[in-house]
Amino acid sequence: MRRSELVTLLKGSVLNGGGPTTFVDELEGGGGQGWYRAWLRFELDFVLGTGSGAKTDEPELSIIKGITLRSDKNEYFVNAQSGRAMYDWARRKMGRAPRKDAFAAATAKYYTTIPLLFADDELARAEDTIIDTGRYESMTLQVVMGGVSDLLTTVGTSTVAFKVWLVAERTTGRLIESQLPIRYVSYDSSPSIDLTAQTVVKLDRGDGIRIKRLLIYSGSGGSVGVPFSGVPVNTIIETVEMEDTIAFPVREQVFDLLQDKNSAEYALETAPVGRGYLDFMLVDENGSLFSSYDTAKQAKVDLNFTIKAGAPANPIVSVGVEQIRELVGAAA
Repeated sequence: MRRSELVTLLKGSVLNGGGPTTFVDELEGGGGQGWYRAWLRFELDFVLGTGSGAKTDEPELSIIKGITLRSDKNEYFVNAQSGRAMYDWARRKMGRAPRKDAFAAATAKYYTTIPLLFADDELARAEDTIIDTGRYESMTLQVVMGGVSDLLTTVGTSTVAFKVWLVAERTTGRLIESQLPIRYVSYDSSPSIDLTAQTVVKLDRGDGIRIKRLLIYSGSGGSVGVPFSGVPVNTIIETVEMEDTIAFPVREQVFDLLQDKNSAEYALETAPVGRGYLDFMLVDENGSLFSSYDTAKQAKVDLNFTIKAGAPANPIVSVGVEQIRELVGAAA
């Protein structure tokens, strides 16, 4: 049985609108505890004024432009990921959607909770990818927020202010030898593409990079190069397959059927609109970290897409990646 505690490290800390806010000392890096997960709670304190027209692209998520969590060894546990991407990872891995107050064009406080998941309870040894803070002198959290124009079609005199809470779910003391990580998890994504102009997403590859899971997102009216933008829809992707130098690790999958499969396998309440997951960890019932896909020695690792007939304008596709990487400075 693991002994863990919940520790509030940020409590209603003010976030800058329209740019980044960085926290270092508050994260208590170097303490030696292991982080299983971290809970982020965002507050949007909105005053309507003369503005109008709530946007329809899940603005309570799209206004969270970037979340980065890294160590002083430049291990990026979360690498500039949007609120929508990390919310979707949490939904898949926890089996239900976290809290998300749907934004309306009305004066109120809106709250969104986004768990950041490091240890993996689906593994035989969850601590394989726990964050060992004893390896570091410091850890850094950076959050980038948008502004009123991300919430409303007409800004007027509307205003919004932001706060964040961070609760670390961590071991009560220093990690013991049997709990030490052997790799670290890194959430990343590829630049989005317009599926009418490009049908291939190239994934990072190289020695020490393994892929656990892929998160595929489709949205209308988004921006090329901006991951997870636009309004999520199911009317864009017809099929997806994965191709490397040697073969097809994932043969052509009908995206609608993949979504149905995801919903059943992960016991999701409903199939999320515009989202699908490719999961390499399901192939090993013993829960080995090394059932993940190894990108080493591959000249290419591509996702190939086909587009549905009648797809909307600006059909954007984004791919999030849950990778595992080698610990910096650790013995091979």
